[in-house]
Amino acid sequence: MKRLIRVVMLVLMSCFCAGGANVALADAASDAANGPVVVVVHLDIVRPQVSQALPIMRGYLATTRQEHGIRNVELLLQVGTDNHFTVVETWDDRAAYDAHNASQAIRDYRTRIFPFLASPYDDRIHTEISAS
Repeated sequence: MKRLIRVVMLVLMSCFCAGGANVALADAASDAANGPVVVVVHLDIVRPQVSQALPIMRGYLATTRQEHGIRNVELLLQVGTDNHFTVVETWDDRAAYDAHNASQAIRDYRTRIFPFLASPYDDRIHTEISAS
C-alpha cells in the first residue's frame, strides 16, 4: 500500500513539475486518435485443434483484407510453438477499426474461433504517438 501511495505521489508530482508536458501529451493523444490504429490479437489455440483453426484464421485474414480502411493484416506464429498466433492489423484510423469491429464478419469469426481458444481472446489497440 505504501508503494502504491509513493507511485501515485510521484505521478502527481511529475504532472505538476512537467509544466507543459501534460499539454503535449494531450496533443499527442488527440493526433493519435486521428491517425493509424494497430490492433494486435494474441490467439492461443488448443494444440490438437490447430489444423482446424488455421483455415478459420486464414479466412478472417482474407475477409479483413477486403474491408475499407485496412492497410495491412498479417498472421504470425510465435517461434518455438505450434499454437501461439498473433494477428497484426493496421487500420487507417479508429473509425475504420470500429466499423470492422462492429461488422457481422468479425462476430462470425469470433464465434467460429472461440471453441479452439486455449485462453481468452486478447486484442490490444495501439495508436502511433509522435516522438517529437
